[in-house]
Amino acid sequence: TTTDGISCWVPRGYRLPSLLISMAYFCSHCSYMMVSSMYALYYREQHGWSMAMYAGFCQCAGENLAGLAMRLVSTPGSDSESVEDKSPCWRRLWNLLFSKPYDVAWCLFFWACLNAGFMSPWTPGTVIAHVLMATVYVILSKNAMEMCLLYAEGDPDLFLTLQNLARNVEQSRAALACAAGPLLYDFVDPNAPFIATASVCGVFLIIYSVTFRACVSVPEGYGDDEETVEEYVDSEEEDE
Repeated sequence: TTTDGISCWVPRGYRLPSLLISMAYFCSHCSYMMVSSMYALYYREQHGWSMAMYAGFCQCAGENLAGLAMRLVSTPGSDSESVEDKSPCWRRLWNLLFSKPYDVAWCLFFWACLNAGFMSPWTPGTVIAHVLMATVYVILSKNAMEMCLLYAEGDPDLFLTLQNLARNVEQSRAALACAAGPLLYDFVDPNAPFIATASVCGVFLIIYSVTFRACVSVPEGYGDDEETVEEYVDSEEEDE
């Protein structure tokens, strides 16, 4: 089957990685949409904020910080692989911990922490967690997209298939979060929506990390293939 010319069928051998990447998108988007749909009510009833302007300022500040963070992480750096053997031990450990696929795992860890932090009875703690959420959201989206690129291995059709699957999961879970958030808030507990998202992120963090470590092999690199895929995606957008 196809969707707008994009195949919905993931080849054998790519299904488990694509499922894990899609679920990372799910956790991130569900968390972000849960907070986006609930923050004004939460600030008013749990922290006594009578003006929506303050809550909107927190949301706006978070999005501006996210834009700055994307600018920083997109800045070309030195090629760590070429100096890996000459790097000190701490640098090699850093590269190992934050290399793919574990950069996505770290984002899931931060999502679990921020969802828990948003429930803080200390108002500045809630505000800090809220402001940082957009940054984690955009960085996870970037890292997950690069994971799709990595597993596509230069095949633009496979890359678009993986991205299409991830986006479909993302959109469906956004609708679920927006519907479930007010219900959990009213009928269970005001903190229930964020307990749910923190728990989901924490559990999936373990599943994602263990599965990639034990069951999934990661391609060595994608440097030359990235340009091929980007050119293909640009041509598809121009055709549309």
